[in-house]
Amino acid sequence: MAIFAMATWYGEINMKKLIAAALITVAPLAAQAADNWTGAYVGVQLGAEFGSVKGPYTDSKGGNSTPYTDSTTGALIGLRAGYNKEINNLVLGVEADASLGLGTDASQTVGGGYVVKGSNPWNADLRVRLGYDLGDNLVYAAGGIAFGAVKTQYSGLDQTPLAVTSQRVGYTLGLGLEHKFTSTISGTAEYRYTDLGSKSFINLPTDTADKVKYNTSAILLGVNYKF
Repeated sequence: MAIFAMATWYGEINMKKLIAAALITVAPLAAQAADNWTGAYVGVQLGAEFGSVKGPYTDSKGGNSTPYTDSTTGALIGLRAGYNKEINNLVLGVEADASLGLGTDASQTVGGGYVVKGSNPWNADLRVRLGYDLGDNLVYAAGGIAFGAVKTQYSGLDQTPLAVTSQRVGYTLGLGLEHKFTSTISGTAEYRYTDLGSKSFINLPTDTADKVKYNTSAILLGVNYKF
C-alpha cells in the first residue's frame, strides 16, 4: 500500500513537471503570436471622399459637345475584413472592404443650360497589403481591384430628365498607418486613390451622349478587431 501511494505521488510530481515545462515552452510562442500582426481581422471604416467626374456632354439640341469637370465631396462608411502574415518584420496581407457613399454628389451647369450631376453611391475593393512592423505601428502600402457605381443625372430647359448608373471595375492604391492599442484592437489612418475608369452611353430617345470618367481620393479612419 505504501509502495502504491509513493508511486502515485511520484507520478503526480512528474505530471506537474511536464505541465510546467509545456507552459514554459508555449507561453513565449503565444506571446510572440499576440505581439506580431499575423492573424485574421474584421473592422469598420469611415472617412471623406473627394471625387472628380469628367465628360464631354453632347446635348439633344444641335449636337453640341461640351467638356465638363464635376467635383464631388461626401462621406464613406463601410466594413472590411482581411488576413495578415508577418515574416521577419514584413507583413503581407489581403483585405476586402465595401462602403456606402453619403452625399458624394455635385452638379454643374454646362453649355445650353444643361445640368450634369454625378455621384458614387457605393464602392468595394479587393486589395493586397505590404507593410513593415515597427512594433505597435505598421506602415503599409496597398493596391488592388476596385468596384463601384457611378450615377450621372442630366436635366435642363429642353432636356428630359435622365439618370444613368454604370457599374464599374477599376483600380485602387493607398498608403496607411495602423496602430495597435491592444493585442486585438488596432486603429488605421489611410489615404486611398481610386480610378473607376470611363464609360460611354448614348440615349437615343433624347439624342444625348456622354463619356463619363470617375476617380476619387479618400481619407479613411478605421478600427480593426484581430482574432
